[in-house]
Amino acid sequence: MSEEVVDGDRHCYATPMRRQDLSTDGTFRGQAPPPVPLDGPKGVEDDKETAKQRLQHLIRNFAHEAVGPGIGIEAQCATLASAPIAAQDGTLEAMLRMDRRLSRVEIWPLGTSEGTLQGSSPAESTSVFFLASSTEVQAFLTSLERSDYFGVYYLLRDSTDAVRADKGCVLAAVKKNGWALEHAASGLKADEEVVLAAATARGREPLFKLPLQQVSTIVKRTISDDDIAEAGSSPSRFRNLRATSTLVITRQPGVHGQQPELRVTFDNSIARDRAYTCFRIFQMSVDQTSHEVANSNHAEGEADTRESREDGGASADTIAQP
Repeated sequence: MSEEVVDGDRHCYATPMRRQDLSTDGTFRGQAPPPVPLDGPKGVEDDKETAKQRLQHLIRNFAHEAVGPGIGIEAQCATLASAPIAAQDGTLEAMLRMDRRLSRVEIWPLGTSEGTLQGSSPAESTSVFFLASSTEVQAFLTSLERSDYFGVYYLLRDSTDAVRADKGCVLAAVKKNGWALEHAASGLKADEEVVLAAATARGREPLFKLPLQQVSTIVKRTISDDDIAEAGSSPSRFRNLRATSTLVITRQPGVHGQQPELRVTFDNSIARDRAYTCFRIFQMSVDQTSHEVANSNHAEGEADTRESREDGGASADTIAQP
């Protein structure tokens, strides 16, 4: 074995390398050997397995909360501005939930429970008496039938005192929108049947639904001072957390152009980071499933086409034959 030596004249010479200059571990004397894990390569594999288990545990816990009781958050979206319980800018305290397939983000009113999500229905009315005139009742019920979820709230609010004190009218309204109970006469707000119907209706439908398949971006957001000042008109226990614990979910553009973004503020940055990780994983899972279904449908379509041609079915080739 030899080594190259360069002299002062920059000439290179090959000289024998002394055997003692090379240590038994393959390094030159005076050089530290490369670091080796204390428990060898197995330690690296154990670390990877531990990290994988931690991630699985994180996802499992998040899914259990999101599908079950929900996660307390502050939501802000222009779409929510028409919700009766939201501030003018569409900000409200709510519950973050997901469907059982973990494929859709949902914003629910506070106070909804798991029991109401599993098909509970309002108690059937057995003693409903219309106190308002038949003309008022008929006009109200006709308008109620044509009203959407949020329209019901404002319909009862703008009705006459007689209608708002009428149990039949109020019961019909709160079955479509439980929040309409706010505008019922004080006596009906304590009526057990009406209150039960309103509570059940509140837990039946989310205020906002966003399939992950329609999501374009999910980002952690640092809210600027201007944004915080703008949202300052919305009192909330999350007010001081908006700058550090907000997640922004953007929907893909629709037929009407860019859709409003959904801002979700959590109790702390750790909860936000957990939601971010899980949403990204769920989104990749949904995209992969959709891709596999599309490929499967494409393969089935090609198989049907070949079978049709073999059986003499209509095709571009058979139609062209005389």
